[in-house]
Amino acid sequence: MAGDDDTVSLNWVAPAFTALVQGHPLPPPFYDATQLRETLRSTPLAPRPPVLGAVPPERLPYFPPPPTGWTWVPVAEVRDDGATRYELDRLPGSHAPMESASLLVYPTPPDVRGPMSQPHFTLPAVLAAAEHDPLKAALDAVWHALNTHGEHYPQLLEEIWAVCSGRAHK
Repeated sequence: MAGDDDTVSLNWVAPAFTALVQGHPLPPPFYDATQLRETLRSTPLAPRPPVLGAVPPERLPYFPPPPTGWTWVPVAEVRDDGATRYELDRLPGSHAPMESASLLVYPTPPDVRGPMSQPHFTLPAVLAAAEHDPLKAALDAVWHALNTHGEHYPQLLEEIWAVCSGRAHK
């Protein structure tokens, strides 16, 4: 957490980080969800600017690889439900045997969350990091940390990449 006010107001979290680093079980209140929520609720938090939820980058729709000599082309206007219909079309100069296929591609609207409490979103990342399965712990902790950073998640990914790439070169 950035800022001295945040560190002081959440100093009860430090033993959890120490336990994670040393490979020990999480201390109270982290092993009891009710106690954890109550501790956070009763902790005076420093005011922070609101953060919107993380919105993943737009991804292009997936098209199965077309047969040799064919390509996917849109064949109709966008439907009322937002879908676009695509069919296989023979590439110019191709003598590929006749193929027939079509698919519908639906747009996916981004799930934008309103302003959120970062301390409340941080705690699941700490709990996830304590998971016994290292892969599950890493993936879930990063997932929760990305949500904690909200709209600023690209900076966190840059930090994670810097740490991982630094270790890979040692």
